[in-house]
Amino acid sequence: MSDDIEFLNQPEIKKHENRFYESKMTQWVLKHFGGFIKNEKQANYFLIGLVVFCFLVAFFLSFGWFQQKDNQYYSEEFINDNPEMITLEYDE
Repeated sequence: MSDDIEFLNQPEIKKHENRFYESKMTQWVLKHFGGFIKNEKQANYFLIGLVVFCFLVAFFLSFGWFQQKDNQYYSEEFINDNPEMITLEYDE
C-alpha cells in the first residue's frame, strides 16, 4: 500500500483570521474626543463609565431622590417669622 493518497475535488480549508474590529461607538468616541481619549482601550473605559453614570442618574431619578419632599415640617418660630411663605391648601 502506498501512503500517497490524493483526494480529488477537496475544497481548500480557509483559515479564519481572528481579528477584533473596533465598534462604531468606539470609533465615534475616538473621533469626537480625540484630544482627551488617545486609544481604543481608553474609549472603551469611557463608554463603560458613561453607562454606569447613566444607570446611576436613572436610579436616582426613578426613586425621586432629587425631588423636594412635599411634607416638610416647619418650626413654629419659622411660621411666626414668615407668615407670607406659608400657604394652607384645603381639599374641598
